[in-house]
Amino acid sequence: MLLIDSGNSAIKCRELESGICTDKYFPIYADTELHEFQNYLQSLSTDKIYLASVSIEGIKQKIINLIKVTGVPFEEIKSLPELGRVKNNYEDFSQLGVDRWLTLVASYDLSNTDVVIIDAGTAIKIELLSCHKGFLGGAILAGFNTNQERFKALFPAIDFNHPDINNSTLPGRSTMACINNQFPVTIGLINKILLDWLCLLERPVTVLLCGKDAGLLENNLQLEHQVVSDLVFKGMLKQIQLLE
Repeated sequence: MLLIDSGNSAIKCRELESGICTDKYFPIYADTELHEFQNYLQSLSTDKIYLASVSIEGIKQKIINLIKVTGVPFEEIKSLPELGRVKNNYEDFSQLGVDRWLTLVASYDLSNTDVVIIDAGTAIKIELLSCHKGFLGGAILAGFNTNQERFKALFPAIDFNHPDINNSTLPGRSTMACINNQFPVTIGLINKILLDWLCLLERPVTVLLCGKDAGLLENNLQLEHQVVSDLVFKGMLKQIQLLE
């Protein structure tokens, strides 16, 4: 099978064949035609393709069209209200980004404690997961190399002038409530959010880092942590297995 995790900076692919895992990475640029990704798809011999995408709509549709051309059975992975022991708890479960959802799904196999997940990519997502209460909410900040204009473009349906933006110091359970529009985003700001939210979790707490900029956080967080670079892929595989 082929797992595809597409964001706004890259398309990440993981081919699983006879127990062997092969990863490929394709950067996404403005107005890209995805020729390298197209050639990669056409070179594969696989029995099923799964896509988890938070790419902007135009890029996502290009990816889906290229997958369909292969004729390989295809399924899009989506956020669920509950899976196994993981409860979504978003105000509208379908609006929780599938990448965020899958990191929650994966974390239950990696820890027996409450969890903080930090996915540091084009946007930085911070999630709180309680063993007993499920997803407690989170925050969405601009990535370290993402300017304010690009950050806003990632959320075309969000009114950044709405009073709910930055109106609460608590974890958000809607995209509007999650967005933190403070600039610049610093490691100090992330440390402050984590320390402010620790009281919502039961100790000890496991902190998991993923995303392309996880290395920038690795040596500067005030909490002990571990890097799990393939957290989204682990969540995809777990969801596929549980739904079979």
